[in-house]
Formats: sequence, C-alpha cells, structure tokens
Amino acid sequence: MKCLLIFTLITVLSSSLADDLSPARLLFHKRLLNKYLVCYSTEPGEAVIIPAKDFDRKFSPHTMDWAAFAVMTLPSLGIPFLLWYRSKSKYESISKHKKH
Repeated sequence: MKCLLIFTLITVLSSSLADDLSPARLLFHKRLLNKYLVCYSTEPGEAVIIPAKDFDRKFSPHTMDWAAFAVMTLPSLGIPFLLWYRSKSKYESISKHKKH
C-alpha cells in the first residue's frame, strides 16, 4: 500500500540569514505492522531567510499606495467626465424640446 503524505512546516526566525538546509528525517510508526518507517525530505539546498518586515514590504498589497493613486487620478478622469456629461445632458434636453 502506497501513501503520499505532504506536510508544510513554517518557522519564524528572529534574525535574517542565509542557511544551509539539510533534509529532515521523519519517523512514522505503523501500528498495524508494529514497525517504524523512516523517510527523508527532499533537500532544498541553501535558502535565504528575510525578516518579516522586509517580506511585508516586498509582498504586501500596498493598499495605501493604491488609495493615494486613486485619489490623485480622480480629478484628471472625473473633471472631463463631468464636463462631457453636462454638455451631453444640455444638448439632449435641447433636442427633446425641438422634437416636441
């Protein structure tokens, strides 16, 4: 009987560093056979661990940045739209009066 087990391990370190990661040794106990199964994880090699502050800066959604961008672009999009809408409404009302 084959069984594929996948585990995810997340660790939080207090300092940033480059570390050589070695494979993990996993020991499973098979109760039915009363045996131990020894497995080794794959070896990822060297990994760079970055601080949480740098990670958040690099991968954050930048909500405040997008909000500031929206506020700055609103006048350049909103003012022409309002001018167009006013003139459109004005000429539509004139054309309605001429038809009647």
